[in-house]
Amino acid sequence: MASNGTKISPSDAVGAGEDMTWLKEGALNIVVIGASGDLAKKKTFPSLVNLFDDNLLPVSTTIWGYACSDITDDDLCRRIRPYLKESGDHSDEVIETFLSLCHYKSGNGYDDIDAFNDLKVLIEANESENVGLKEYNHLFYFAIPPNVFADAAIAIKKTCMQELSKGRNAMIVFPLAATAALVATTVNEQDDDMLDDMLDV
Repeated sequence: MASNGTKISPSDAVGAGEDMTWLKEGALNIVVIGASGDLAKKKTFPSLVNLFDDNLLPVSTTIWGYACSDITDDDLCRRIRPYLKESGDHSDEVIETFLSLCHYKSGNGYDDIDAFNDLKVLIEANESENVGLKEYNHLFYFAIPPNVFADAAIAIKKTCMQELSKGRNAMIVFPLAATAALVATTVNEQDDDMLDDMLDV
């Protein structure tokens, strides 16, 4: 949203001639790793609702929270709702519609292959309900401590990565460049097939 309170349109947010297929004719599955933690509640989900309210997420967007806490979809929504209300001038309808996109999957750790395989099944079932689109993209946001970045990245690579013929993948990590470089090195050392261009900061 612009500083004067006016909603941003997709054409305002991208450069002239930029490929908008991902937004207009694609589906997006966002996985927030560490969804029950403070970073996700206070920063990640509020940022996502801002994008949602500005029409900068595809219509066919689904948000999956993944963490080790044993909670339900409703529990996740209850935890993040107060922070969404504080994040901007969003109507109750916008917040509740956004929350209807949010789901939760728990695991025994950030290297839990079985749990990530279960998440893969859920994502694929969701994508099967959105037939006829040109792209089915996956975005993974790491709201977890840096010491488990590599474990999560390798588990995701082995389970939840989209086939390149169907769409694109991105991993977003925080904090910034030094940690990203360290994680990229660690991942490449442990899994030779991890794509270098899969780590965005």
